[in-house]
Amino acid sequence: LTMQGLDADIRINVMPGQTLYQISVKKLGTYNGAILEEIRGLNPWLSDPDHIQPGQKIRIPSATAVPIDAQRAAEQAPSAAPAEAGKR
Repeated sequence: LTMQGLDADIRINVMPGQTLYQISVKKLGTYNGAILEEIRGLNPWLSDPDHIQPGQKIRIPSATAVPIDAQRAAEQAPSAAPAEAGKR
């Protein structure tokens, strides 16, 4: 998956007790594998996204950069395949 608007990101100063999950849900409304991959792409130095430290500055995608339509299409694809196979 490629994301649109990669330059439209949000810079976050990690506060004590914050996790990527909390930051993502607060800023983007969700947290999933696609968002985690985008966060890793924006922060190549982030070796372990489960262990962020207070004071670290991380970048997350803006809400407009998250491919919600692409994610929905991927979720629907498995259920669409049998219907297509039956049309042959």
